[in-house]
Amino acid sequence: MQRKTKKLAFVGTLIFCAQSIICAQNATNHSPVNLVRTIRPELDQLETKLIRELTESRAIRDSVSCRTRIAEVVGKYVSAYKDSLTSS
Repeated sequence: MQRKTKKLAFVGTLIFCAQSIICAQNATNHSPVNLVRTIRPELDQLETKLIRELTESRAIRDSVSCRTRIAEVVGKYVSAYKDSLTSS
């Protein structure tokens, strides 16, 4: 069960990153953001989480069925959220 939870957390992180990239393409105007105090700490936290997820999911990623399982999960996600993932 723990391996499945870690796999899902890793896939969730990948999907979050993909959504962030898609959202960035459709960014709206906003007031200036302090990169040092706001963005940098958030990026540092994201980097730490990604590294931890990669470390914890190594056995899963090394499994023979990893690519197929990730493709299935991402396919289900894209099917469920296809309207919100398309760019204008």
